[in-house]
This record gives sequence, C-alpha cells and structure tokens, in this order.
Amino acid sequence: MNQETKTMNGPAGASSNDLAAQHLAQLTNYKGVAKAGWICLAIGFVFAFIPVVGWFVVGPMMLVGIILGIVVMTRGGTGHGIVLILTALLVLPIITIALQGVALLAFFSAHGV
Repeated sequence: MNQETKTMNGPAGASSNDLAAQHLAQLTNYKGVAKAGWICLAIGFVFAFIPVVGWFVVGPMMLVGIILGIVVMTRGGTGHGIVLILTALLVLPIITIALQGVALLAFFSAHGV
C-alpha cells in the first residue's frame, strides 16, 4: 500500500484499520467499568450499616451497579457483568434488609417498644 492509496483519518494520521483496532480495544476494555460497579456496590454496602438513611443511598447504588453490569456485559465481560448484576440484585438487598432489621430491632428493644 503506497502513500497515495492510504486513507488518512484523524489528526494523528492513523489509518482506518488503526482507528478500528483502537475502537475495538476500547469496547472490549471492561475492567475499569467493572471496577466502578464494584466501588458503587461497596459504597452501598457501607451505607447499609446506617439505619433508615442507608435506604436512600443503597437503592441508587444498586441501580448504578445493575447498569454498569449491563455495560460490562456489552463490552465482553459476560461473567463479570453477571456477577455484578446478581450482587446488586440479590446480595446487597439481603445484607441491607438484615442490617436495617437488626438496627430497628435494637432501637425498639432499647426504647421498650
């Protein structure tokens, strides 16, 4: 391929094949998104220890975890995405309900209700 037939795209002068490879690499790079999803679920887990107020943080963090799990799955990390979604849908709500229940039980028993 000579210089005349080579198509130039972009400011750096990369060929269309190079740009396609870079785009494919960006689409298949899901580890950063997966890490962000786990960080959101960890924040939700920490706020699950705070009675009543925790619900207002855990719910949105679970939603973000589900959305990021879907993004991870579309970028090629199917296993990671499924585990992220299942954790957001099953594990975090169970932990939150258990911790909130224990906190409310302790509150009511301390106040004689």
